[in-house]
Amino acid sequence: MTCVDAPAFYEVRGGKEVFEGLCEHSLRTAAAGLALFEDELEVHGLVGEFVIAALLHDVGKANDDVLRRYEILKNSKLEGKLSFKCHEVLSAQVVLELGPQLRGAGLEHEAIFYAVLRHHHAMRMLEECKHFNAPLGDVGLLGNLMPELKELKGLKVKLESIEGEARSLGNQLPTLAKGFVLAGFLSLADSVAAALARRADSAQKPSGYVRRALEERGKTLEDVEKEIERELPKVYGIVKEVSKDTGLSTCSSCSTSKAYP
Repeated sequence: MTCVDAPAFYEVRGGKEVFEGLCEHSLRTAAAGLALFEDELEVHGLVGEFVIAALLHDVGKANDDVLRRYEILKNSKLEGKLSFKCHEVLSAQVVLELGPQLRGAGLEHEAIFYAVLRHHHAMRMLEECKHFNAPLGDVGLLGNLMPELKELKGLKVKLESIEGEARSLGNQLPTLAKGFVLAGFLSLADSVAAALARRADSAQKPSGYVRRALEERGKTLEDVEKEIERELPKVYGIVKEVSKDTGLSTCSSCSTSKAYP
């Protein structure tokens, strides 16, 4: 069992390293989403789908190309920030591979797929990722939370299957609408979790739409930070319920600690 996490964010700035682990970021994204939008997710019947989408949305960052560049940057002592272009396409491929298991748990797999694929919808189109072929590597602590991910090591994007699934959603308007709802909440929760983790050590600041969303909720980042800790047991509970049918396992104790390589 590994206690070393894959990177969800890594930057060297002013001689200081800023590392955010993939498992921790994924868990905190799920908890931040529940802290901010649980009532709305319940109205749409998408609480479980949101949690699983949040846990899987960045798994594609743990690809061999990123992990190789991470080691180079970490060992070089030079300033820079790790990039993760097109990671969401590999994340969506992982969701497709887990489709039968997720459907077996009663989750709307297609909506999860759409949310994961489009959580960076404003940044790039699928066409930009047609040459992305880096295989999934060691997913770190996230593999303790979802052991199936370890079995998918080496998985590559099958663009035709991604495009086919995306096209088929165009003929399923109710599912597409749910996917759109999930993608919006996931994008916001992702940004909030990232802003919380990096606000003290990175030049990255919350985007304007995140600030507006918090204002509309009458919350500050500090409020959400406190609520995340309260929501994490609920996140684990949902994964445990899903695991009864899917085989997904709850995380070991080391998976929520800040494990730095």
